[in-house]
Amino acid sequence: MLRKFILFLLSVIFSLVFSVFFAVFNLKYFFLEADFYKQIFIKSNLYVVLIEEFPSLIFQEDPINEEGLNLPFGINEEDLKDLLANVLGAEYFQSQTELLLDNIFSFLTEKDTELNLSFSTEDVKDQLQEETILLIEQKINELPVCTDSELLDLVETMENSLALPSCLPVGANSGEIDQILEDQDFVTNIFSQMPSTFSLSEESFGDGVLELRQVKNVILILINQVYWISLLVSLFVLGLIFSIANPLSSRLKWIGSNLFNFAVLPFIISIVGLLTSEQIGSTLLHSFGSDITQQMITSLSNVITILLKEIWLLLLKETGVVLVISIVLFLLSKIVKRKERKKREEDLIEEVQKLETEPVTEKQQIVTKEK
Repeated sequence: MLRKFILFLLSVIFSLVFSVFFAVFNLKYFFLEADFYKQIFIKSNLYVVLIEEFPSLIFQEDPINEEGLNLPFGINEEDLKDLLANVLGAEYFQSQTELLLDNIFSFLTEKDTELNLSFSTEDVKDQLQEETILLIEQKINELPVCTDSELLDLVETMENSLALPSCLPVGANSGEIDQILEDQDFVTNIFSQMPSTFSLSEESFGDGVLELRQVKNVILILINQVYWISLLVSLFVLGLIFSIANPLSSRLKWIGSNLFNFAVLPFIISIVGLLTSEQIGSTLLHSFGSDITQQMITSLSNVITILLKEIWLLLLKETGVVLVISIVLFLLSKIVKRKERKKREEDLIEEVQKLETEPVTEKQQIVTKEK
């Protein structure tokens, strides 16, 4: 009775400690790995949506001031949106996002790493300038030829002006105007205020740096000290259960039952989570309303849905493996118990046979003496 009570206490301790190890294990090898989120973003087609939505999001927050930017030849907000959409491809968004993810999780999981998030816009600026020149050529080539009266007005209105003319003088071509733009750096000046790199360091968080460091310290403790302590304690308690339980069938049964009790509830929860992931993902973004476009809401909802599905699927696979191991241990305990029972029966039969043989021999000796 005392042995069963001790085994019960050890089983409770094992369930608690192994649950901690299980959570920290997934945190260390999955949820703090940049590749885990990279695959989710790819599966959700987030980068494709960003191509279409990024220009609108920028101009919605900070409308273009055409006079302030000194935009030449009638380039307007819609033109710039088209330029950005053409230049900022899915590969660009993916490369920059994955670089940010690498930096973030490197900071969170490495003790001496400083937070320094940055991405380059140098290539983008060059492509935007090229696309702008092509756009200007297109606008100029679409202009009609000036009449004599329009030509006089053109000379007066276009002197030191970057506005799109109403017509094009006879013999003029877009190549000549392109050369003028290149000589005077008109196109270059449009994007001169765009920084070559955007960066975000710990100092950018201001008063939040302390909280950021505290979060990092907690994560480092979890994936290092807590991870190894919970693993070693789980193995130690499991070893105690194995040594105290007797015979071998009982040992296998106790270990199997502990693993089964640990895994069965998360296994059921993961199945329910998989079935409800889409509903949860769609409702989480319902509060945004009209703050962002419906297409962006749909895309972010897909990201959350896929993230939840990946988490539940991971939990389902891991607990499923534990359940299979526990069932195998149960079956082995039954087989071993049957062999143990058979061995006890054979030993009992042998003992009975010995007891039966000894009395017969004594009787024979008594009978012989009487004779």
